[in-house]
Amino acid sequence: MKLSELKKLMKDNNIKGVSYLNKHEIIQRLTEYKVLPEDYIDRQPKVKVKDNGDKYHIRNNPRPVEIFDRETGETVTFPSMYKAGRSLDKSARLMDAYDGKIWKGRYEIKVLKS
Repeated sequence: MKLSELKKLMKDNNIKGVSYLNKHEIIQRLTEYKVLPEDYIDRQPKVKVKDNGDKYHIRNNPRPVEIFDRETGETVTFPSMYKAGRSLDKSARLMDAYDGKIWKGRYEIKVLKS
């Protein structure tokens, strides 16, 4: 079933979440409300999920990042630029742009070679 058809089913049955759920989550919600049969989930491809429930994409060559907080004196190493960016609520591009520099006068960012 196409995503647009699934969204229409949700709207027709007054199920909230159409605007922010992905296809896999919409199918789960529709099976919870008995709009789709229970075995419909088994026919869909599985979504990779971390232990804490977050979805993730596989990166082929993650580059570790080391961030030194000058105010607290604490150094944190992240396994990838994406996780480092997420911890600062910024994109991974920030890690690349400030490699070897100080960001906001507080954080020294070093992108390590993998």
